[in-house]
Amino acid sequence: MTSATSRPRFRSSSRKSRFEHLEKRVLLAADFRITEFLASNNSSFVDEDGEDSDWIEVTNVGDAVGSLNGWYLTDNQGNLTKWQIPDVSLQPLERIVIWASDKDRTNPFAQLHTNFRLSAGGEYLALVESDGFTLASEFSPEYPPQFTDVSYGLSETATTTTLVDDTTLVEALVPTNGVLGTTWTAIGFTPGGAWTSGTTMGVGYDNNSDYLPFINTDVGTEMYSENTSAYIRAPFTHTVTSTPGSLTLRIKYDDGFVAYLNGQEVASRNAPGSLDWESSATSSHSDSSAVIDEVIDLSSFSSLLVNGTNVLAIHGLNVTQNSSDFLIDADLDWSEITFGSNRFFVEPSPGSNNVQASLATAPFLAELSHGGGMPADNTNIVITTKALPQ
Repeated sequence: MTSATSRPRFRSSSRKSRFEHLEKRVLLAADFRITEFLASNNSSFVDEDGEDSDWIEVTNVGDAVGSLNGWYLTDNQGNLTKWQIPDVSLQPLERIVIWASDKDRTNPFAQLHTNFRLSAGGEYLALVESDGFTLASEFSPEYPPQFTDVSYGLSETATTTTLVDDTTLVEALVPTNGVLGTTWTAIGFTPGGAWTSGTTMGVGYDNNSDYLPFINTDVGTEMYSENTSAYIRAPFTHTVTSTPGSLTLRIKYDDGFVAYLNGQEVASRNAPGSLDWESSATSSHSDSSAVIDEVIDLSSFSSLLVNGTNVLAIHGLNVTQNSSDFLIDADLDWSEITFGSNRFFVEPSPGSNNVQASLATAPFLAELSHGGGMPADNTNIVITTKALPQ
C-alpha cells in the first residue's frame, strides 16, 4: 500500500458491473480509463489536508501524451457532466489520483478533488469525454459493495522484454578530447578504431575486487589516472507495437552518469550542469550503494524508441582520476501492460500499476463472523464468511 510519504502524482452484490475491457488494438492517441478506485479509505494514504478521502485513479492507456482538459467524472448517470477535470496532461501509462472528497478543487497545479464522494455500498461511476456524453469508463448500473482499504479496478499483467543487460555487446571509449561532443550518443554514430568493442555491458575497473563480478569491459588502462569520463554505447533492437508499456533503467554506478536514449538525455546522477569530455562526478557514490541497482522509470521517454536499432548511451563519471574504481552496469527493460477484468485489490496501489497486486489470486474474505460471544474452551464453533474473487 502506498504510504503518505511516497505519493503518486496528483494534479502531486448480485448486480453486475459493466466496464469496457481493453484488448490489444491500435491506439493512435491518448486513451483514458478509470483503472482503480477506493470507496472506503481508512489508511495512511491521505490528501493535502491530512484526511483519508476516497480516491479515483485515471490512467492514460494510450500510446501518446494527451490532456484530460474538459473531461468529466460523475457518480450520477443522470448528470454525466457533474465534475469537470482541468487541463492536466498524462504521458502513456501515466496515472493521476483524484480525490473523491466533495471538496471540489480544480487547480491543475495542486491535488484535484471532485464535488462528490464515493459510496462504499456501491453506486454508478463514470469517466466521460469532453463532449459530455461519450463514456470512456463506466461502472453500470453500479460497482459492487466495497470494503475498507480494499480498492477495486482493472487487473494488469506485464510482459517484460530485456533490451540491455550484461550480455549486450557494448562500445566504450575513454575520450582524450572533446571533438565528438554528444554525437556519439546518436543511433547513426559509427565508432572509430579507438573504441573498445566486442565485449559486453558492465564497464569499469577496480584496483581491488569489489566490482570485478560486474565488469565485462575493463577500461582501467585507459581511464585510471588519465580521465574521469568514459563513453559507453549499448545498441539494441526493438519492435514498436501499439500495446502500452513502461520503460525501466536499472543501473549500478560509481560515481555518476548521464544516460541518453537515441541521442536524447533521459536520466542523470551526480552529473555537473555543464558536461564535457573530461567531466567528473559531482559527488561520490559509495561502493556499497554502487553495487545495488537504482531503478529509474523512463516511461515518459518511451516514444523515443524506434523499430529496429536503438542505442542506450551512457557518459560514465568518476569522482577523481586517481579513484581506485569505476563502474557502469545498466539494464534496460520494456514491459507491455495488458489490462484485464475488474477485481478487488487488498493492496491498493494509487498512482502505480496494478501488476503486483494482480498476482494475488486467492479469494478475498469479507464479512467474517462466528455467531457472537466468547466460545468456551474445547467448544466447536462455526465461522461464516463471504469469499469474493480478487
